[in-house]
Amino acid sequence: MKFSSKVTVIRTWVVIAIGILGAVCVDVAIELSSESTKQAYLIEHEADLLAKRLDDRVHLDVKRVRQKSELVLADLPLLESTADIQAQLLPWMTRKNSQSQLALGVEIVFIGTATNYIHAHETDSDERWAYQLDRYLSWVEADYEQDFHWEALFTDQSNHLGIYALMKQQSEAGELFHVIVRVDTPVNIQQYQVPGQKIVFIESNNIAISIQDQLLQPMLLEYQGLTLNSDMAEIKKHLNYNPAETLSLHSEADGQFEYLYFEGNHIPYLMFEYRLRTGMRMLLFSDASMIEYQFEVEVEEGLSSILMTLVSLAVLSLLLHYHFKVQSLIHIDPLTGLLNRGHFVANIEGMLELHNRGRVSDIGVIAIDIDKFKSINDTYGHGVGDEVLKALATMMKNETRKSELVYRFGGEEFIILCGGESQDSLVKLAERLRHVVETQDVCKDILPNGFTISLGVAMREVDEPIERTLTRADDLLYKAKEGGRNQVQFEPV
Repeated sequence: MKFSSKVTVIRTWVVIAIGILGAVCVDVAIELSSESTKQAYLIEHEADLLAKRLDDRVHLDVKRVRQKSELVLADLPLLESTADIQAQLLPWMTRKNSQSQLALGVEIVFIGTATNYIHAHETDSDERWAYQLDRYLSWVEADYEQDFHWEALFTDQSNHLGIYALMKQQSEAGELFHVIVRVDTPVNIQQYQVPGQKIVFIESNNIAISIQDQLLQPMLLEYQGLTLNSDMAEIKKHLNYNPAETLSLHSEADGQFEYLYFEGNHIPYLMFEYRLRTGMRMLLFSDASMIEYQFEVEVEEGLSSILMTLVSLAVLSLLLHYHFKVQSLIHIDPLTGLLNRGHFVANIEGMLELHNRGRVSDIGVIAIDIDKFKSINDTYGHGVGDEVLKALATMMKNETRKSELVYRFGGEEFIILCGGESQDSLVKLAERLRHVVETQDVCKDILPNGFTISLGVAMREVDEPIERTLTRADDLLYKAKEGGRNQVQFEPV
């Protein structure tokens, strides 16, 4: 599609969207014939914002948990076999748990498989720790696809949330095992105390928890619309203390709304339920006492405001379209769709800074060049050469992870930038790419004999200019070519 026609389509879409949404807004404005409807909408909107803010806070805590967990496991000893977990990793786990991690609220609670494991409280006879072990084993047996999985649970420590990081590891024998790290995160009670709102969390065991006397505590919540855990023994087992409060709810329908009332309280509430990214549910009970029926509100003023907002959004959409269009022209190679040298120059400094500060363990570069590419162009033409470049770009994108950035630096020269990976990992990636290209049949119709690539792998030293790293990778690339092409060269460790 040409650029001008694309802009025309976008403008047409904006006009249609404004027309449709404008018509809907007019219809809604006419239907909103009472102040009560407006108030109900405002209450729900405030509840949505509060739920998002609380969810974002917990999600941010989880990101910090991942960073802390990776830091704790940075010096995890190589395990020869999962059968040796007790002998090889128990001393390491004990040492880690007795050092500064405890001061940070970090504890390694489990290492192993479903059948062979060690855990931090294996000498503790408390039934609660036995239950926790069952929980750990259930996570391990679930075999989550991600290398990093997390769970969040309320703890028996006042106003703390226990976030558990489940991280996959592999022994030298190729056996999979898991390390579970627990990070205790303090909960800011003030952020859950909002005028006109009562917040109740429903954790994974279907137990209701709310704020009582400035503490997060379990409660019994009785309402026919909710199925919650009311077994006192079970609640004591999971959270180590009994419910401090019992609340009963009953509902009363009033026109289009269903109000909820707590026993002994005449204030009407509207209930909103949210599923947080932690997996827990959150119930927000919003004070609805201000809702009352009034005469029709002025629709024209609200409609005018909505239309002006839509116009602003339409203009912003066009500006964003132009912005991303320009960005793609600046940082994307038009032939292969790969990142280009401009993107590399604009973004490399941040990664180098993290590497210099030790926040990124390794930075490596794989330099790639198509063998005898000039001969391909001379023999088959530049059209075939372009198809070869695009085919190689596709294979590299398919074989690399999102964190491994693939660049076309010019001509038939390519770079793969990898952060946080060892030289051994980069050499394996380079060898895999070499083999995939050598055995591919994508270009068979236009290039019967196929083509090959040569690769050079170089690891950056701390504080080393990236240009020097690239030069070393190029030198290794040329060494591969001089050694007969179709091979990977790297510096000895």
